[in-house]
Amino acid sequence: MSLVADTKVPSSPPHDCPGGCGREVPHRKLSCPDCWWLLPVELRKAVTHGTNRLTAVGEAARWLRENVAEVQAASTPAPTLRITIADPFGGAPHGGRRG
Repeated sequence: MSLVADTKVPSSPPHDCPGGCGREVPHRKLSCPDCWWLLPVELRKAVTHGTNRLTAVGEAARWLRENVAEVQAASTPAPTLRITIADPFGGAPHGGRRG
């Protein structure tokens, strides 16, 4: 018989990524991986190895909120237009033989 109650320690709920991508992030993470790699190297280093990490986290979150939309827009390629043309002679799709 166990004397310890089977209770789970409540964890903090996830939060929205400050990059504005709409992803939920675990409470122990600053942002989603995609937005994390958009941060300048200096901010990433300050968050992970800095002496005043709490301040660095605030600065990084502010940078993401203010800059990530511009960075993503500049790095997102234009959508590709795909056109399908029907064979007027009734040929099989994918280059197959007519039989």
